[in-house]
Amino acid sequence: MSEQGILNFICQMTMAASAYKRRGNLDKATTITLVQGFTGQLKGWWDNFCTPSDRETILGAMKNENEEDAVATLIYTIIQHFVGDPNIFKDRAASQLANLYCPTMSDYRWYKDVFMSKITLREDGFQGFWKERFIGGLPKLFSEKVKSKLETHFGNPIPYPSLTYGQIHSIVIETGIQVCNDFKLQNKLRKESTTNRKEMGNFCQQYGVESIKAPNTTKRKMSNKENQNINNIQCILGTPFLSLLYPFSITTKGLETKVLGNIICFEFINPPRSRELNLLKEHSTSIINNKKKHINSLNKEIQYKKIEEQLQHTNIQKLLKNFKKK
Repeated sequence: MSEQGILNFICQMTMAASAYKRRGNLDKATTITLVQGFTGQLKGWWDNFCTPSDRETILGAMKNENEEDAVATLIYTIIQHFVGDPNIFKDRAASQLANLYCPTMSDYRWYKDVFMSKITLREDGFQGFWKERFIGGLPKLFSEKVKSKLETHFGNPIPYPSLTYGQIHSIVIETGIQVCNDFKLQNKLRKESTTNRKEMGNFCQQYGVESIKAPNTTKRKMSNKENQNINNIQCILGTPFLSLLYPFSITTKGLETKVLGNIICFEFINPPRSRELNLLKEHSTSIINNKKKHINSLNKEIQYKKIEEQLQHTNIQKLLKNFKKK
C-alpha cells in the first residue's frame, strides 16, 4: 500500500471511529472494531510486527485518567510505521506539485486528480499561488485562454485567494468545450466551402460579380520583343545547363548543339592538341617490366634467406658436422 493509500485509509478510519463513538461505543471497543477490519499490510503489521505489549499499550492508551485515547494512538502508530514524519511527506508533496504538468488536455483528468490528492495534504493548499500553479501546469496556449476567461468572469487581476478549485475547474471545462466547438466549426466550414462552390457554379460571373483569385493562380502571358507568345517554349529560365545542351557533339572548334532549331557552338578557349599515346604506353610498359624484375629478385632473396635459416637449425648443424668428419 502506498503512502497516499495509507493516509486515505486513515481518513476512513477516523470517519468510522466518529460514527462508532456516536452510537455510544467506548474508545477501546471502537479501536478493536477498527483492527478487526484490517486487511493486507495493515493486518500483517498488527498480527506480526506488533508485540502483545504493543497491542496492550495501544488499546489501553489514556489521554488522562478519565478519557481513553486508543483510536488516536492507533492512528499515530500506523503513521509512524508506514509514513514516518508527516511533515516530510507534506514537503515532498510540495515538490511534486511544483513539478507536475499536464502534457496535453487529454491528460487533464489525471492531472486534476493527482494535483488535488497532493494539495489536500498541504495546510497552505488554499493559498492563491497554488491555484495559479494549477493553471500554469496546463498546456501554455490553453492556460492563457483559461486566464483570459477568468479575467472576464472575475476581473483583472484574477482574485486567486478568493477562488475555489471547483470554480477554476469549471472554467477549464468551459474553455475546453469552447475550443472543441471552434475546431468542429472550422472543419464544418472547410467541408461546406467545397459544397457551396459546386452549388453556385458560375452564377456570380453571370451577374457581374468577378471571382477573387490569388495572384499566384493567375497565368501571366509572356512574350518576346517581337510580341510573340513564348509561354509554350520549352527552353525557359531555370532549365539545367547540361539538360539544355543534350544531345551535343564535339568538333575541332568546340561543343555544338541545337536549341530551338538553331545551331549553337561553344568554342574552346585553347585549340585542341594531339598527344602521343604510344610514348605513354612504352613508358608505362618499361616501368611495369622493371617492377616485375624487382619482384622476382626479392622472391629469390627471400628463398635464400629461408634456406640460411633452415641451415642454422641444430639438427641440421649436427648432420653437417658428422658429414664433415666422415
